[in-house]
Amino acid sequence: MHIYIRKKEFKGLIDNFRNKEYLWRISNLLKGPNPYYLGFGNPDANILFIGKEKGFDEKNARLLFYESVCNFIQWEYIISYGKLLNHKYLFRNLGFNPMFPRMYPYSKLTPAGTWGKYSKIIGYIYNKDWKTLFYNTSNISKSMFNYCFMTELNHKPSKKSHKLKFKCVNPIRKHLLSHEFYRSFPVIVIGARTYLQTHFKNCISSSLQSGNKTKWVELTLLDIFGLFCKCRRIKGIRNQTFLCISDRGNLVIVTDQLSMWWEDSHLKSIASICKSHLKNLGLI
Repeated sequence: MHIYIRKKEFKGLIDNFRNKEYLWRISNLLKGPNPYYLGFGNPDANILFIGKEKGFDEKNARLLFYESVCNFIQWEYIISYGKLLNHKYLFRNLGFNPMFPRMYPYSKLTPAGTWGKYSKIIGYIYNKDWKTLFYNTSNISKSMFNYCFMTELNHKPSKKSHKLKFKCVNPIRKHLLSHEFYRSFPVIVIGARTYLQTHFKNCISSSLQSGNKTKWVELTLLDIFGLFCKCRRIKGIRNQTFLCISDRGNLVIVTDQLSMWWEDSHLKSIASICKSHLKNLGLI
């Protein structure tokens, strides 16, 4: 199966940041996390997941190289030669396939992690077996990566978020995430509420008028992603989860990091909201 990416916004993303990423690559000699990391999965999907950061130690040079440093180059290659390739050849040629990362022989991946939670949400939305979506390493059409695109707020990886002492979204990262491509998804699930709050307090405003419980979410979504949203708090899903609708019709859910201890009932609630929105748009 050859690789076709239909979404013009994704090609525009590549064209817009190609020269800047190239200059970064040359000046950094292919070392360190790449702030121009685009993401994994299917650019033509209807669902975008945005996490806090990649969950591995930056000292893991091999993963850093394949997952971060070379991510932009990998996507450039796919855009240029994808129509002539299939996913197996792409993996053999590059050593990593950002459209189907599960082809890479990871030593430790468990359903308790972020990809497991994404698989469950996708499974509940599309009535698919989440275990097949998560564990499949050979058939992209049956993988979670066929049903979503995913990226991160913070380009620096870490096994433990607190060690990074996150304060604000990196300016390069912010410029990238405000591109039209990331706003083109009908459903956007941001599992990084605490990072958004930290960014708001450090980079937008240290305080809000008392009694306003959602304004900080709206201002932060506008500041980082360029999305004008109206938000409300959803009760019964973790500590704080917000449902937002943008002026262009995006459904945006802001919640805690989608990893480790999540009750299935909460994941089903998120999936139900997403599914209803996609149904209303005629996309399911």
